[in-house]
Amino acid sequence: MNVIKYFSNGSRLLILVSIVTLISGWIISPLAKNISTEILFRKSQKTLGDIRTFGIAIADVDMDGDNDVFTTNYIGPSKLWLNDGNGNFTESVQNFGNSEAHAVAIADLNSDGFPDIFLLNHAAPCKVFFNDGKGNFKDSGQNIGSVGDNPGMVVPGDVDNDGDLDAFISYYQLPNRLWLNDGKGFFKVTDTLFGGAEASDMALVDVNGDKFLDLFLTLTDKPDEIWMNDGKGKYNNSGQKLGNSKGYEKVDCGDINGDGYTDFVTSNSVGGIIIWLNQKNTGIFNEAGPYFEPAFNVCKLLDADNDNDLDLIIASRTGTKILLNDGKGNFTLGQVFDETWVARIACGKLDMNNTVDFVLGKKEGTGGNSIYFNETGK
Repeated sequence: MNVIKYFSNGSRLLILVSIVTLISGWIISPLAKNISTEILFRKSQKTLGDIRTFGIAIADVDMDGDNDVFTTNYIGPSKLWLNDGNGNFTESVQNFGNSEAHAVAIADLNSDGFPDIFLLNHAAPCKVFFNDGKGNFKDSGQNIGSVGDNPGMVVPGDVDNDGDLDAFISYYQLPNRLWLNDGKGFFKVTDTLFGGAEASDMALVDVNGDKFLDLFLTLTDKPDEIWMNDGKGKYNNSGQKLGNSKGYEKVDCGDINGDGYTDFVTSNSVGGIIIWLNQKNTGIFNEAGPYFEPAFNVCKLLDADNDNDLDLIIASRTGTKILLNDGKGNFTLGQVFDETWVARIACGKLDMNNTVDFVLGKKEGTGGNSIYFNETGK
């Protein structure tokens, strides 16, 4: 078992982990001897609103060299928060509608070099807003989909290799759809359906080394699926069935075990966290071990301790914590946060410190959308 003692030192949290637990070959604590691991995320005194936030995107929208934050709000209007470079945020006066927004992606959609906004709504069609290069956004005039489609997530990527960013959209009551970009930021839906009506999250990444963006699709109450891209935006189900057949999941991707290939982490609302390792860049994935940290249903990969491997931040209604990677995909408990009812996590550099920070999107009345600055090693 793990023996963990916590010592407070102002805002610092010092964690001593003493005993290794080995479960079915999956190591959840780091070393066989006593060690001390210190990581430090400092919570900002300010929040990015206190409203039901279902989506967060971090990007330098005004091209001033620092990252800004967009919060997608289901109750009330969505907001753009502009960064002064030191992690101090000012709410933009721009209007992005009050349409039960559910998710957002920020990327250059019209190929002018400036990051645009792709916003998913429930009470209105989805919208694309073009950036003038100074962080001022204009509605492109498109109505993407219809009221009642109930979109869940949007993931941009050049799936047909024509040099512009297309978009996969998942829906709560419809099959996933692929929307192709004409190169100028205007989207047309394809007739291909993905995953039935049970999708909960997606990731677009090359999993087999052919330079084409493949699709990892998480499904509610069904195993997850991987769809392979033929290079022209045509996808075929690989036939792999990954994970639990109960609960809903979120997914993130990156090289988790340091072998140079893209792996996945999923967070299941019933089973918890699981790692899927890519077998020699074949796009065939093996479970690294049993589920751990049960019922944590939000996950993001980030380098929390600045040691050049990918750690994990996980969250749920009951709490939020960091899990530290030893570089080989073995995780141990790191910093624990008093943050509940977390629906989304976004990671990025938000201040002058050259480390990765994060923002939490939360339910209204639970303390607001928190910002945490990484001061590890400072």
